[in-house]
Order: sequence, then C-alpha cells, then structure tokens
Amino acid sequence: MRLAMRLILMSTLVAALAVGSPLLVPAPPADGTAAAAGSNPAMRANGSTVRHASAAGATTQVMVVSANVREGSRARRSRDLRDGDDLESFTRRVFARDAKVPDVVLLQEVRGSASAAVQVLNQHPSARRSSARYVVAVEPSRRPGDGRCDGPRKKRHEILRDSAIVVNSATVSKVHQSGVVRTWGNWFGEHGCAEQPWALITVRDGNAAPRLARVASAHIAPSRIMLKSRAIVRTAHALERQNRRTPSALLALGGDLNLTRCQGAPRTPETAGCRVRLAHRYLLDQGFVDAVRSRHLRGADGVVGVQRRIDFLYTTDQVRGSWFDRCYRAFDVAAYPCDPAEVRFANVKRIRRCQHQVTVVGRPGGKCSIDRGYPRYYSDHPIVRALLS
Repeated sequence: MRLAMRLILMSTLVAALAVGSPLLVPAPPADGTAAAAGSNPAMRANGSTVRHASAAGATTQVMVVSANVREGSRARRSRDLRDGDDLESFTRRVFARDAKVPDVVLLQEVRGSASAAVQVLNQHPSARRSSARYVVAVEPSRRPGDGRCDGPRKKRHEILRDSAIVVNSATVSKVHQSGVVRTWGNWFGEHGCAEQPWALITVRDGNAAPRLARVASAHIAPSRIMLKSRAIVRTAHALERQNRRTPSALLALGGDLNLTRCQGAPRTPETAGCRVRLAHRYLLDQGFVDAVRSRHLRGADGVVGVQRRIDFLYTTDQVRGSWFDRCYRAFDVAAYPCDPAEVRFANVKRIRRCQHQVTVVGRPGGKCSIDRGYPRYYSDHPIVRALLS
C-alpha cells in the first residue's frame, strides 16, 4: 500500500510539471495594476538585458533571512497590524547574531504589513550603523480572480500573495525583474490561488564583484501532503526554468514550506538518516541544498532532534554560514537540549497564549513582550538565515 501511494504521489508531482497553465507570471502590485520591477524607482531595471557578475576577483556574498512573521492575521487583522511589539522583537532577533546585515528578507504571512516591517527594520541601530535602507521589492496582495490555477479550484476564487520580498537598497543595486509562481491554496477552508513571489536582483558589497541572485519567498498553503508536495515541486521547477536565462545567478528559495523534510508525524524528531519526503527529495535531486542542515546537522545548532521543522532556506549555491532560531520554540527540541539563556518558549501553551494576545488584544503584554529586558514573541515560526556565495 505504501509503495502504491508513493507511486501515485510521484506521478502526481510529475503531472504537475506538465500542466498547461502558466507557471510564471509577472507580479502585479498590491492594487492589481501593471507589474513593476521594484517599489524603489532608483532600483528599477533600465532595460531587458541583465548583466552577469564578473567571475574575476572576490564575489559578493549574499545574506538572506526568511521568516513567517504571522502579521496581519485574518482573524483580527486590524488589531494585529496596530501592534508593533512583535515586529520589534522580530527585528531585534534578525540583527542579534551576524555582523553582516541582511541583503534580502523573505517574509511570509504578511497581509498588508510588509511596509510596517520595513519601517521597523530601518529603525534598528544595526541598520542605521551600516547605512542599510530596506524597501519592499515585491508587495503582498489579495484580490478576487477566476480562471485556471493549479490544483482544485472554483470558477471564482481568491488570489492571495501573503509573502513579500524586502531588499536592502544599500547593497541591492537593482531589481531587474519580479514575478510569481501560482499554486493552489487553502485558507480557513477557502480554496484559492496562492502566489509565490520571486525577484531577480543584483547585490553589491564593497569592492567585491556584484552578484546576480534570484530569490523567492514561498508560503505553501494546501492542507494535504500530496498538494503541498505538488506546490513545492511546481514552485522549484518554475524557478529553475526561469533561472536558465541567467545561469550565473544565485538561486535561493526560502519560506514556510509547511512540510517536514522527514517522513512521519510532524512531532517526529528529525534524524540524520531519515526517509526524505518526495518534495524535498525533488529539491535535493535538482541540486538544492538545505542551508541549515548542510552546516548544522547535530549539536546545539543542529536540526537533528528538532520536531516540526517546516521553515527552510534552499539554495543551489555554496552556504558560507547559516542559523535558525532553534530554541525560540524550545518545546520542539527533543535532542541536544537548548542553553537556558537561548530559550524563548519552553511550553507550547505559552506561545499560543502570546499569539492569542497579539491577534485578539492587539498587544502581547506581560512575558510575551518583555522578559529579562528582551522582547520575546515575534511569531509562531522561527527565523532562518544563511550567508550564500
């Protein structure tokens, strides 16, 4: 039976790549008008030709951060957006470890709040000291739609892009192109079309040769493993096909893939030699590297022993360094216990209480907001970060 199900799933994934509907479309702004190359006019492309980075000399390294910030919840969106404590906590955590500030920030579950996140990022002392200036390259969007979309669908449905791409305009000199990959989505029982945004950018860092990079922020929304796998494969395949036009470009896919790497129940701890799910196997077979796992398999920063790891940063390039907020949800760590000083939430009930406070009340309050002088709650997902070259 298991073999039969695996064969059916594999055939479904292969069929997903043969679907005739468009995989890649230009990304319209949030108001649904014509596509733009970027929200910062100084960063828009002058023409259709994209110049590749020089192979001579040192090449710019690209710092990418990915996080599901759960901002602008559909349940109590206006109250959530009025509160800034969780975004401030997120920003402090982003700048807590590395000297190099992020060049790209991939956000998921941002529904109208990407600009708010940018404002908080720009106000942080680390951003000011480094002259970083963050802008939204691809905005989130929500609008009605019809026609074809991958997977189950109705004649009329919602088109939701609740992911955004934020770039540091001090190091990202140009946004050449942007677009989306469309996959099927399911939000609170509503079927629709999910848009996974991508952007082709040039990153510069001092005297190093500029680097062309294609980055994508994905939030995989379907409720069944087969449909999640289909959406992941469809997204990766579309990005690979697009990147054939710019073969020298770094390719990074980050986000909430909503699917663990290892087969088994979500609460099953990740192991070194587990059976890899088909969607993740597809990524590995296509040359993608799990940025965190490739650098931190075991130990205090490792993925082994972590339950329900569904936030990833995959790349086809070299990973110079990586980190994920492993002890933010310390109750998910079943091996290599966390240093108590690194623990943010040791109990699932506490993080759910904080999540409720942010969504319903509008402010975290109490230990959700401040503990030992450090703001704690920023989301129900941990941050992922990688330095790519």
